Amino acid sequence: MSQSELGEPTFSRSYISLVESGNRAPSREIVEHVADKLGMSVDDVQAWALASGKRGDARAAVLQSEALSLLTTHTFEGAVKAASDLRDFALEADRLDLWWTAALMDLTLRIENDQAEDVIEQVRALAGHWFTRQSAVLTGRVRTVLAVALRVSGDLDASAKEAHAAVLAFQAHPTWRATGIAGLTALVSALGQQHRYSDASSWAQDLAKGAADAPNRLEAGNAYWALANLALATGDPHAGLSYYDQAIAAIDPDGHLRRWGRVHRAAADFRLKAGVDLEAVPSLLDKAATAFSLSSAASDHVELALVRGKHACAVEDWATARTQLEQVVRDGHLLAASEQADAHHHLGAALSELGEHKEAAEHLQESVRLLVRIGQAAPSTQP
Repeated sequence: MSQSELGEPTFSRSYISLVESGNRAPSREIVEHVADKLGMSVDDVQAWALASGKRGDARAAVLQSEALSLLTTHTFEGAVKAASDLRDFALEADRLDLWWTAALMDLTLRIENDQAEDVIEQVRALAGHWFTRQSAVLTGRVRTVLAVALRVSGDLDASAKEAHAAVLAFQAHPTWRATGIAGLTALVSALGQQHRYSDASSWAQDLAKGAADAPNRLEAGNAYWALANLALATGDPHAGLSYYDQAIAAIDPDGHLRRWGRVHRAAADFRLKAGVDLEAVPSLLDKAATAFSLSSAASDHVELALVRGKHACAVEDWATARTQLEQVVRDGHLLAASEQADAHHHLGAALSELGEHKEAAEHLQESVRLLVRIGQAAPSTQP
């Protein structure tokens, strides 16, 4: 960092010049000052200096930190802007490694912000970039992101193929199950949604091992989430409950608030589908709502309303079910086709109970039409 970037106190101009040029290591005083400005530990700042010593790394770190902080606690639009700022900075600094990191972060955030269909071709381009092709791990990371984008967009076959390619790339790494856990999670999720339960189960043991050694809590939580949904699909709801408990325990609300809210919503939906532990559903939904009030994309609120409507049907509160589900149908473009079908089915059931049989029949027919169109794909409750 330059003196202007460091701010007060003012350090010796000649000394700062030597530090900037890489001819002198920064003093403990400067390291502590930089750490304080960045809100980081002294050890982390020293590690950066040892890793590259390039001027601009600290600025890049600030931009990365801003993007991740905004993702956790504020809006996705803000996080996307911060990631774009990092990408622009990397181009100005002629840092291909930072540009690549920023590009992948930007695309990942856009997928999280309900823009999966808009970025698929950009992710494909990054997968084919020469820098990506220099490393099997980088290839695996990008193809994992592409698999997620394709699954969210409804192309389950292409998603499964990309996820499988990602896992194969990760297998070149000695600790591939942990290193490639996101790829394994994407693969099990896509196969499960295609009803290819035997294929999904063949990877479940690898995914469980990867979860146990995951590089971070978020990846572990996502893995347990995928295993929970597979357990329900293969007829073991009690194992699914256990996996959901592990997913909820793993995902840290301080670091990943939106994901924490999503896993609580999914855990509530799981109980409704399995018909078990229904008394826990209201509490799970309330926690999800609290999380989404602080960090969410538009689709989160629609998915939450869908599960609230399904719970209202389960307790025979037909008026509440109608209110919730009509909102979901209005905003159905934000959901996967299978979730839209789920909403129409439950709204039709609620209207039938309320005596509005003609309108109920229309929604039930729409549910069947959607399921036929997508080949009766499983609801998109995957991580």
